[in-house]
Amino acid sequence: MTRARELGKLANKNSLTADNTNNFVGIGSTQPDARLDVDGTVLVGTAITIGGASGIVSATAFYGDGSNLDGVASAGLGTALAETQPGSVIYYTDSVLGIGSTVVVDPPTSTNVAYTQYSEISVDENVDFIVAEGDDFVPDILGIGTVGITTLTGIGGRIRAGTFTNKAGTGAPQLTFGAEIPVGYGLTGAGGINVGGAITAASGNFTGAVTVGGVLTYDDVTNVDSIGIITARSNVSIADSIIHTGDTDTSIRFPSAGTFTVSTNGSEAIRVDSSGRLLVATTSSISPNINGIGYANLLQVQGGATGEGVSIANTADFARINMVRKADVATNTELGTISFSQASGIHPLERARVSCFSETTGGEGGRGGNLRFYTSADGSYQPAERLRITNNGGVHFNNAELIERVSIIANKLSAVPNVSLDNGMVHYYTNNETTTATPNIISTTGINTSMAVGDTMSVTIMSKPNNAGYFPKVSIDGVATGITTYWSGGSAPSSAESSGVDVNVYQIIKTANATYDVIANTSNFA
Repeated sequence: MTRARELGKLANKNSLTADNTNNFVGIGSTQPDARLDVDGTVLVGTAITIGGASGIVSATAFYGDGSNLDGVASAGLGTALAETQPGSVIYYTDSVLGIGSTVVVDPPTSTNVAYTQYSEISVDENVDFIVAEGDDFVPDILGIGTVGITTLTGIGGRIRAGTFTNKAGTGAPQLTFGAEIPVGYGLTGAGGINVGGAITAASGNFTGAVTVGGVLTYDDVTNVDSIGIITARSNVSIADSIIHTGDTDTSIRFPSAGTFTVSTNGSEAIRVDSSGRLLVATTSSISPNINGIGYANLLQVQGGATGEGVSIANTADFARINMVRKADVATNTELGTISFSQASGIHPLERARVSCFSETTGGEGGRGGNLRFYTSADGSYQPAERLRITNNGGVHFNNAELIERVSIIANKLSAVPNVSLDNGMVHYYTNNETTTATPNIISTTGINTSMAVGDTMSVTIMSKPNNAGYFPKVSIDGVATGITTYWSGGSAPSSAESSGVDVNVYQIIKTANATYDVIANTSNFA
């Protein structure tokens, strides 16, 4: 009876209704409008098969992520927390989208954007993830991100795309943990590299210009190697030294404030001190004493061995040293001085000097000058004038002796008749003469070459006549012609004195080329 009652309930129009005209069946529906019209919930055991696993299922909602539905297009929103409200509209997603085989993201022509809710994409090794040209791929379209990402192993695969942008497509993408560039590759392009933080590199190669807007600081750099020229717009600051590559004992140093030095072979060679003085081969300046006054010279060259000094040479023409004073000076104004001193403490004692003084007043029109030679007497450090050469060639001697060196020949003139003025202007033959002779006055340069027309010189020859020797004529440069001789007393010597010393003085005047007037005098001193 119980089964009969239950079966009878099917006849209730509110439970089961048949529309024979349209072949519609209603369950819980009094007016079915479909082949099977179910009003309420349908409970099925494990599966529904429609038309041999094909057909259409229409519903206002599906619960779950639909991962086991074939042919269902999903927006990839994730999996609902529950099948009923409110959990049915709250979704979760896995942390990582795994790509196990090569994938080409190529949306249809109706759009150019593909997306996924996954914030992390793992591409297996030797697998490519390719975004088609002209298309965009947007991960984490919902912007929900995840935490607690499982550490991935292996070197991974590749994501291939022509362009990478940020999510909005308006800027650069963020590389959370940086970017690793394999050996042999680099960053290329026509744009620039803008970095807000630090750049760390083992080496760098720039083929074009490098511009630094701020301060470029090298904290740990031990070597800067430049093949070409390094140009700085402002200052180059170093702590101490600029050292020659491969020659570390040659350097430019800045040992103290206001001072720089040049060192060679490990020793200081040149110094410019804080007073602007140039010191060569010395580290300290001395103040030479000139006329009792100490002067701090701007240039000091100090030798350490015999003969070391200053050499001025010119391979093309004559060399020159210029001493210059201001343009307009008064008469008898000192223009320049060369001083010779003995080092004794900070103020060396002056022994001698050569000075130039003006002899006329003015600038361009007044050019007269004289040279004055000074020497110090024993016990004095203030030299006194001993010799002056005037502006017209005059020579003034001041006090003391006038000494001339004589050439003494242990022979007789008749045996060596060439009188070389290379040995001086006075010649003394100490052996007795045995015959007459003709003195031949010569020099290495040549008398005719050395003398200009209008020049004169005096030659003295002393000999011992011994009743045999006398000199009635004279030759010049080996030539006896072109010489007109005028003798004291009106005639040349014709005989020899018996004893004593004959003094023969020849005043030679050049009147033309290889032409001379000779004023001669012979005196015997017994």
